[in-house]
Order: sequence, then structure tokens, then C-alpha cells
Amino acid sequence: MAPPSVSVIVRTRDRPALLREALASLRAQTLRDFETLVVADGGEAPPPEILAPPGEGGLSLLHRVPPHGRARALNAGLDAARGRFVAYLDDDDLFLPDHLETLSRFLAGSDSYRVAYTDVEQVSQLLGEDGRYHEGPRLVVYGQAFDAARLLSSNYISLIGLMHTATDLRYDESFDILEDWDFMIRLAERGRFHRIAKITATYRVRDDQSNATTTSPWHGAEAEAARRRLFEKHWHRQSATSQMALVDSFQNEAWLLRSEQAASAEQLDAERARTAGLAAELEELSRRLARVEAELTAFRGDASRQLQAAGERESALLSTLQQIYGSSSWRLLSRWWRLKARLLGR
Repeated sequence: MAPPSVSVIVRTRDRPALLREALASLRAQTLRDFETLVVADGGEAPPPEILAPPGEGGLSLLHRVPPHGRARALNAGLDAARGRFVAYLDDDDLFLPDHLETLSRFLAGSDSYRVAYTDVEQVSQLLGEDGRYHEGPRLVVYGQAFDAARLLSSNYISLIGLMHTATDLRYDESFDILEDWDFMIRLAERGRFHRIAKITATYRVRDDQSNATTTSPWHGAEAEAARRRLFEKHWHRQSATSQMALVDSFQNEAWLLRSEQAASAEQLDAERARTAGLAAELEELSRRLARVEAELTAFRGDASRQLQAAGERESALLSTLQQIYGSSSWRLLSRWWRLKARLLGR
């Protein structure tokens, strides 16, 4: 069997409903030549009915009990991968339909790059009073050009947006969080990444943290310790040149933010002026509506009075007719008309 074009490593643990959605996003891919490696790191094995192969390369389930951690789960997927390229998807995230095709097409046609990534949008899922999750705002939190110096201090690339050629590089299993950042720093030593400025994946965050795939908190002492250890591990890669580039990058970003802030302030002023104009128009329309309603009320009153007067006149006429029809003179006159009609009829 020929190896697939892409191997997709999917981490999961005891979340079949989320895994079903992630695999559904794989089934919707425009690229069909890929294999799926579901790494169930601890817990129960996913139910067989949701494990139908999404792509032509089939699906393999790697069930590891007890759990070995996020980094080792990724390494298990890398060890089993047969594809020319590797992509990643956690069970709580989603690929847009053109994700695999967009990245693999670029890498297959490039002689200069072995790693590429796309922009990723983050969507908040808020737990409602009805017990269901409702989507909150969507933000493009991963959408920056590649900068090796910045990567040493900021993790601005999402793992689910990343694709790379098959490699002997592995994840550092001493990290339970930030393992992807550490991996990308070392991967960047082998060559620059190419950014494709297009959103092709969705990173979902639940406000109750029920979609976290690690027992380590993302914020707090453990996260700070992991971040400190990562900086210590890669500090030797820092240089005066990289530090200057990083400072320049931050200064440029600050300038862009100030420019955007100024533009936003101008836009806000324009919106306020437009809103004030609309408020004046609305007030004038309200006054006109009040006048029309008053005129309509007066018209209805006049019409009601006229109808009442007409009714009274009609009643008076009917009463008069009844009096005429009931009078003796009308009866005599009626007899005379009938007699006249008979005589004329002869």
C-alpha cells in the first residue's frame, strides 16, 4: 500500500463527542489522500462507530493505558506516521475543509520550505444555563508572519495550523504543556517556516476548561515553571542579533497598534457623528409619527361621529317610513293604485 500524502495525528482522551466532531472535520477535507492516527492517551478507547476512516489512507487507533502525557502521545503518532507530511489535530479543535490541501499543496511545490502554517481562529464556547455550549466571539489569535527571533520568546503559531515534512525530530516528553512551542523552536533551527495568510482551522476554548487535554493548568505556577524551563533550555539560542530583531519586531508591532488605535479613534468619532445624525433623524421621525397618530385619532373620532349621525338619520327615516306605511291614508292610496292598475290593464 502506497504511503499517504499526509498523516494527521489526533490526540484524544475520554471525549467521544468532541472526537466525533474533529473526525467529521477530517471527513470534510477536500484532500482525500491522508491517514488518521488517533492517539487515545489513557481512559477508555473511543467507540468503534465513530472511528470510520476519514481519508483514503485509513485510520489507526493507538490506545495507551495508563496515559503517558501530551508529548509522548504526539511522539507515538510520529513513530506510526507513514505520510510525506504531518499535521496535527486535537479532539476539541476543527479543520476547515481546505486545510490539508492548502498546506500540502504548498509544501509539495516548494523546494525552499519544509514547514508551513496557516492562520487559526479561536472561538470561545460558553456554557449556558441550559447546559449547552454556545459560541462566543471569534478571534484570529494565530496569524503572524514567521519570525525566528520572536519564536524564542512568544508562541505565536498554533500546532493545529502547522504542517511539516516527515522528520526524525521528536517532542520533549519532559514537557506536559508547551511541548508544541519547544518542538517548533527546535524545528525552526532546521529552516524557516512559511506562513499562509489564510484561516483554515478553528481552536476551540471552553470557559469551564472541560476541553483541556492535560491535568496541568494553562495558567498559574505549573505553567510559569514550564515556561521558565523552556526559556532556560533555549536561552543559548539567543544572540545580540536575535535580541535586536526581537526589539525591532516589538517596536514595529507597537507602532502598528498605535496606528490602528488612531484609526479606530477616528472611526469611532465618525460613528459617533453618524449616530448623532441618526438620533436627530429618529427624533424628527418620532415627532412626525406623533403628529400622524394624533391626526389619525382625530379622523377616527370624526368618522365615528359621522357614522353615528348617519345611523341616527337612517333610523329616523326607517321610523318615518314605518309610520307612513302604517297610516290609513297610505292604505287607501295603495288600494286606489291597485284598482287603477287593474283598470288600465284591461
